[in-house]
Amino acid sequence: MARTLSTSFKTEANAQSTGAVFLTLLTIDYAGNTGNGSASCAVNSVTKTITRVAGNWLADNITIGNTIAFTGFVNGANNATFVVTAVTATVVTFADSTTLVTEGSIAITYIYTHILKFVNNQRSITSNGTVYLPLAFNFTMPQDGEGQRSARIEMDNVDRRLSLFLLGAGVVNITVNEQLIQADDPNTIEITRDYYLRNVSINRKSVSGELMYLAYLFDEFPKLKKTPDLFPGVF
Repeated sequence: MARTLSTSFKTEANAQSTGAVFLTLLTIDYAGNTGNGSASCAVNSVTKTITRVAGNWLADNITIGNTIAFTGFVNGANNATFVVTAVTATVVTFADSTTLVTEGSIAITYIYTHILKFVNNQRSITSNGTVYLPLAFNFTMPQDGEGQRSARIEMDNVDRRLSLFLLGAGVVNITVNEQLIQADDPNTIEITRDYYLRNVSINRKSVSGELMYLAYLFDEFPKLKKTPDLFPGVF
């Protein structure tokens, strides 16, 4: 029988009334997920934005949750890696915790990474220096007994960031890393698992797919073998 583990948003009231609250961190990645470019850009420290004079951020398939690393700004604080929280053709917006220094338009270079990091929470969580953005998602755990060791996941897709990400990924192997943390101790990883995401289905509200647990793909069977070294009396 399949078991559904709901990991939708936790509320502040729940966090205060039940003590320890566990959250799930998701990292969605694929091979060949980086690219680079150059542009003339200006920085606004108040709005947490970087605006390009020409060109198009969307042409790089940059979406919410991706990271961009900049070099070439006059102020060293702007030459860092930031998590995108909003994007238009000419403006990228970064997390509220981002430290930017206002400066005028200057020619810079950048490296973008199409990687998504989410937490089932109403607000962002920073774990071990990495920012995870809020997203509602649900796990359906594998069926009990013998058979295929795969789970299913359904993720909110209302803002289309997952659709854009999957279009960029194409048919390459998409990996999902799952980490379990306590809300009040986000730097301690309680559990971690790695999956392949496959058989993906997309609609206007959600993205769903099958999660193949990677450890089962590489475990030997049978685990123990009778060899002359291990069982010399048998031979």
